[in-house]
Amino acid sequence: MMKKGKDYILISELSSEEQEPFQKWLYGKDKPIIDDERIDPKDCCYKLDYEKWRAFHKTQEYSSECVQFDDAIKSDSIEGDAEMLMPNSDKKRGLNDLLKDVDQDNIHSETNTGDSIGKEDW
Repeated sequence: MMKKGKDYILISELSSEEQEPFQKWLYGKDKPIIDDERIDPKDCCYKLDYEKWRAFHKTQEYSSECVQFDDAIKSDSIEGDAEMLMPNSDKKRGLNDLLKDVDQDNIHSETNTGDSIGKEDW
């Protein structure tokens, strides 16, 4: 017998901010079968599914706050909670600038992988 709070939870008891994204995440996943007629089966989910979603959701919140790129700017022009990191458009870098740190110590040699089999032409 499944026990509420131990094996399953009710989605309607989650915070209002969590309900919609969690429902989207649950799409296509199995739901528990509850013998209690007073409980709407669409409102039930496995507690483990909620814990997995919450752990992933927390990780995403944490990473979006902590990830920082030296050469990027945040764009908040995207709808919803999404953010996009874009290259800093103030910096124009040419080929010579990109190649300035390449020298004999950090360039790799070519590796022979055999004769071509198809119509490759290098």
